[in-house]
Amino acid sequence: MPYEPHIQIVYRLAEPGEIPDGHAVWIKELPGRRAAMIFEPDGVTDPQLLEQATLQSASQMVNGEWRQDWTGGDRMEGPTLGKLLCVSRWEAVPPEELPEGCLIHPISRRGSCVWAVSWDSHAPRIRHGVNDQLLRLAGDGLWKQHWPGNRLVMPTQRLAPPIAPLILA
Repeated sequence: MPYEPHIQIVYRLAEPGEIPDGHAVWIKELPGRRAAMIFEPDGVTDPQLLEQATLQSASQMVNGEWRQDWTGGDRMEGPTLGKLLCVSRWEAVPPEELPEGCLIHPISRRGSCVWAVSWDSHAPRIRHGVNDQLLRLAGDGLWKQHWPGNRLVMPTQRLAPPIAPLILA
């Protein structure tokens, strides 16, 4: 049975008053297991960045690399808990280090996804705002990375002792 994505996300510019005071970027939950990552309009210098981020994120979710794990309520609205279950963040890079025509490129490894983002496509406060949101989403486990063959041991699980005693050398 193929994986059915739990959420769809779109990256877009904010409407006036849509982002809480003090934030440059905000995640807004929408009906039907959808979400929007919304940006201060004057912080994005190339609108193609948001279109490319939407396509890249959609690909990750359709392929099942990332899965939404919050169950509704106000989990997204709460403060960052600092669990650091996974790392996802934007890092600014010179445009020439990205493939031609590409403004954002995810580099996924087990336990992390670093997004290389052209440094001339957005203001630094946008990158910091995205990283604040990703710290909450990935770090606190609201979105979880699903890596093939991945078996994460949660802090509440105990590892079984070895069958044979350890030999001291």
